[in-house]
Amino acid sequence: MPLPPVSSLSLRTLFTRALTELFGIAGSGIHIDILDWNGEIHGSDFVGIIRVQKENLTTLWSTLTLFNATLDTSIDSSASATDTNIDDGFDNSNLKEISFQVLDNSPYLMGLVNDSREWTKQLL
Repeated sequence: MPLPPVSSLSLRTLFTRALTELFGIAGSGIHIDILDWNGEIHGSDFVGIIRVQKENLTTLWSTLTLFNATLDTSIDSSASATDTNIDDGFDNSNLKEISFQVLDNSPYLMGLVNDSREWTKQLL
């Protein structure tokens, strides 16, 4: 079953929940800007670009790589995350396990557009 579209509000809620679980109330205060997120699937993954202050990069990165949740795909337009340990005797066929993966980071937005190593290979 394909995943439904995920809104940027749902994504922000997942980020805040992940930060709160790992770093408590102080972690939930980290400001995250979602620069590009259309909620559509690219391959089997959702891909987006977020911005965070330099001081909070390692905090957010570690939080996202450690966070796991389940996504309820039975909800039409917005996705809700629940706990990962679900053993309630009900049909859980609509639940998909999700996690985050950091693909790249850069202090400049243009650094995410092109990989300098790939660009150099194209010149040769």
